[in-house]
Amino acid sequence: MVATPFQHLAISASAGAGKTYQLVHRYIALLVCGAPAETIVALTFSRKAAGEMFDRIIQALAVAADSSEEAALLGRRLRDCQLAPARIDLDSQRCTRLLRQVLAANHRLRVGTLDSFLVNIIQTFPFEFGLGGDLDILEGYPATVAKQEAMRQVFQSLKSSDSQAGRDFLESFRLATYGQEVKGFSVMLQSFIDEYHALFLEAPAARLWGEPGHIWPGGCGWMSALPYPHQEVERLQQWLEEQNLPEQSAQRCREFFAALPEFHPVADWKQVGYLYGKLRDIQPDLAKGSGE
Repeated sequence: MVATPFQHLAISASAGAGKTYQLVHRYIALLVCGAPAETIVALTFSRKAAGEMFDRIIQALAVAADSSEEAALLGRRLRDCQLAPARIDLDSQRCTRLLRQVLAANHRLRVGTLDSFLVNIIQTFPFEFGLGGDLDILEGYPATVAKQEAMRQVFQSLKSSDSQAGRDFLESFRLATYGQEVKGFSVMLQSFIDEYHALFLEAPAARLWGEPGHIWPGGCGWMSALPYPHQEVERLQQWLEEQNLPEQSAQRCREFFAALPEFHPVADWKQVGYLYGKLRDIQPDLAKGSGE
């Protein structure tokens, strides 16, 4: 039983401000006040930080166990952090006993990451959580393989159930990633999933993602149909036909006018890039104007 009650404490500080120092000394203070090492839960976000915390606990106790002066200094640090009673008898022999206690309970200690702690709880009570089979945290190559298998199953289900669903998925993905330059579809899709997975967990409702009326209750101007100046386009097209252009140039213009009715803000319109590049080349001449 812990001899001295501990109040809940929230430490908000930037990196390098001393949060690990406070956690390490709070852990040692609990040991000093009688808490068995296996009953103390010390959690952090990464394995590296958890390993550093454990190393610093062992190092502090080992240094104090080797010297009475260091043991007394450790006691003063605990009091300065307000983690121990005002009067505490901490000497090298007591620190040695605490160190042995921690090392003896090493296989039962709860100094680790939040993820591993929660997984251990679920592994202990799988049926209470409605789960069956093995459960573990995937990292590195196994995680990559699992992601690829999940995507394969999704595409297989789209292919077998409804071809239109597959086309809708690919079109939605194309619009969502318009303008991004990557070499492979799978690389782009994986990057897209990694970026938006956390957001999807916070807002999984389909209406938040696919209904323009819900996303833009007041309407979205750039999604509305753009005015199509039919008369001007027809006049331009007729004028170009009268210019006796080379066949290659004339074919480019025909492709341009054929694609024009399908234009929308996120369209993959290759003709725009080609014609824009040509206009940019003759921009100085256009700026001067002509007598015609």
